[in-house]
Amino acid sequence: MSILAGLRTRWAFRMLEKERNRRAVVHHSIAFGEAADIGILFLAQTLEDVLRIKDFAAYLKEQGKKVTVFGYTSPANETAFKTKSVFFDYLTEKDLNFFFIPSAQKTAGFLERPFDILINFCLEDCFPLTWLTAMSKATFRIGEYSPSRVPDLDLMIHLKEDRNIDNFALQLKQYLSLPASA
Repeated sequence: MSILAGLRTRWAFRMLEKERNRRAVVHHSIAFGEAADIGILFLAQTLEDVLRIKDFAAYLKEQGKKVTVFGYTSPANETAFKTKSVFFDYLTEKDLNFFFIPSAQKTAGFLERPFDILINFCLEDCFPLTWLTAMSKATFRIGEYSPSRVPDLDLMIHLKEDRNIDNFALQLKQYLSLPASA
């Protein structure tokens, strides 16, 4: 990462911290059976990533959930990925401001939607997806464990081995299937 990009990222995290402190969204756990509207964020680096998320979204739809998927990818991949996942929305570097913050025009609908559950499938540091997770009006936010994500997630799944989308989805299905009293 260049020095300028590093400075921009640090400044972006400062801006995120200020926004976190200004927002007053109440988060609490919600049983999977009670959840009706689920949002998914993911980092779309390969076609396999897109297909895995598509499979997980289909699983949720089979459970009677309304699912909205938003991916972050490179401009070069956006068109190819859209043909494989017609109902997904994508964000690219072109949609970010100088501080890597997603444009309101592209993300307003997603951020304003009060999802019952928001799942961040990103398994590495990706500021635009961190921003969307933190600023979401979702009731219950789930993602992979990382010390930097503690303020933004209500349930964190720690993948010690096999850090991939399939393993995360498997762990997530196990947690979501637990009874509400567990």
